Amino acid sequence: MATLAKTASSHPQPPKAADRLDSWKEIAAYLKRSVRTVRRWEAEQGLPVHRHMHRSSGTVYALESELDAWWSSRAVDLAADEPAEALSELGTKRKQLLVRWLVIGGAVTVVTVLILAAYRILGTTSVPPRVMLAVLPLENLSPDAGQDYISDGLTEEIITELGRLNPQRLGVIARTSVAGYKKTRKPVDVIGRELNVDFVLEGSVRQQGEQIRVAAQLIRVKDQTHIWAKSYDRTSRDLLAMQADVAQALSRATEVELAASGTQHQTRSHASNQTAHDAYLMGRYLWNKRSPEALSESLVYFKKAIEVDPTYARAYLGLSDYYEVLPGVTGLSAREATANAEAAATKALELDPALGEAYATLASIASSRWQWEEAGKKFRHAIALVPNYATAHQWYAEYLQVIGNLKESETEFSKARELDPLSVVIAAGIAQQSYFERHYEAALTQYGKVLQMDPSFPGIHLHVGLVQLAMGKLTEATEEFRKDAADPNNLGAASLLACVQAISGHVSEARAILHQLESRRGQQRVPASSLALIHMGLDDKDVTFAHLNRAIDEHDFLMRWIKSSPFFDPLRSDPRYAFLLERMNLRTN
Repeated sequence: MATLAKTASSHPQPPKAADRLDSWKEIAAYLKRSVRTVRRWEAEQGLPVHRHMHRSSGTVYALESELDAWWSSRAVDLAADEPAEALSELGTKRKQLLVRWLVIGGAVTVVTVLILAAYRILGTTSVPPRVMLAVLPLENLSPDAGQDYISDGLTEEIITELGRLNPQRLGVIARTSVAGYKKTRKPVDVIGRELNVDFVLEGSVRQQGEQIRVAAQLIRVKDQTHIWAKSYDRTSRDLLAMQADVAQALSRATEVELAASGTQHQTRSHASNQTAHDAYLMGRYLWNKRSPEALSESLVYFKKAIEVDPTYARAYLGLSDYYEVLPGVTGLSAREATANAEAAATKALELDPALGEAYATLASIASSRWQWEEAGKKFRHAIALVPNYATAHQWYAEYLQVIGNLKESETEFSKARELDPLSVVIAAGIAQQSYFERHYEAALTQYGKVLQMDPSFPGIHLHVGLVQLAMGKLTEATEEFRKDAADPNNLGAASLLACVQAISGHVSEARAILHQLESRRGQQRVPASSLALIHMGLDDKDVTFAHLNRAIDEHDFLMRWIKSSPFFDPLRSDPRYAFLLERMNLRTN
């Protein structure tokens, strides 16, 4: 860190700060060192000491906040530099320095103290490569339960901002995994084990009129030690405006550079209006459910956020993500959804060019267009910008599955699960990973965990049925497909039910479903892949390949899995299978 000491000409008036130390003696006492040592540190280590204007060069002052930031970055080195003095007083100083900076940025941001400093300052001699932190939902202590949006908004933004501090050294659990701990009474050590984290940040919000008090405390999981506790009072009117100042001040205090999107583009990434922010949070909550009904509702909220605040980059990101996942949930042609997804993601990047999450969405769009090289580049760029964004790792893992790189996709799913351990979507992706690796028992076990997490998770019975079909358990597979096929709009489940019935020898039942789907083609879109699945069961390969080629023309979502899924194993020996891969720009090896 460059020295913060200024010449007299840079400070025409000494700042009248409450934490100012007005002499070498006071500075030395604050640092618990000798005057000789702190003078040497100024000359050799950049200790931030200022000179008073129009006074003797011997009259100096320093700010406690600047000394704290300077010390945090050098505590270990300075302990070795001054062992005799350091060993006697370092323990007290360490505790003092951790209390300094938890700052609330209201419904738009709260950024807290750097957790890595806790490891370094609290006595460990070797800093772990990556510290994991969970931010539990802040508790609303206001009399009005309708004020939950304030505490929920603060929780969301604490997670976002902490995730930007130093992603290579600090991992922050995603909101979807901590949301289930709202109003929890579980002990911290239990939560720590469930989320596999080193630290937990918990707190509360109380609003009375325009006054808001936020209390927070940082707890080390292994021994449930309270590292620090602090409360802050703000008025609701100034919460949004202080966003950039808070982020910059904390960055200076901890000497951690925020990611490129942190300070330079911060106001564009965050809403300038509370209503817009609330709408975005609700939209994202619904989007994470991944059911057709919840997705439809999420669209309403994302559009509302944009209507209220047309400069809110994350609202456009939410809109883009809505369109991007739509084909996989509803069966809509990717071609119909991709244009809208790309337009919204591009708009988000116009408002915030460093919004890494938008690059992840564009990467997923490129993948749906079979632009594999471009997709890989964008995914890696997104992860470089926001390494703590679990969805980027999840989507990148799915991309790697598509192109057949199952070893690397397993690694990315592990990273996604570390950041979002209670995500049902990621848990299902890990189950699918085992299915693609032909580890069928492991896949069934993992899908069992998905069912425990969310018994109504969309498509769960279809996926379980595919595993059982691969294992030759035709009766069990039939029953699973029937559960999803009960929904008349789930054409994929209906076609798989017909497929397994044909394989089981119930050809008339299979053809009856085929006839129903073909008769509906005039009233609704029936994906070519659905017809292909039935003809695969009927062992009619000529018609199967004709429909699969048409599915490629339609950019059908199912075609993403043609290289890795065991379902397509019966086709691999046919030369026409290699042609399908070639049409999709996929390598045959």
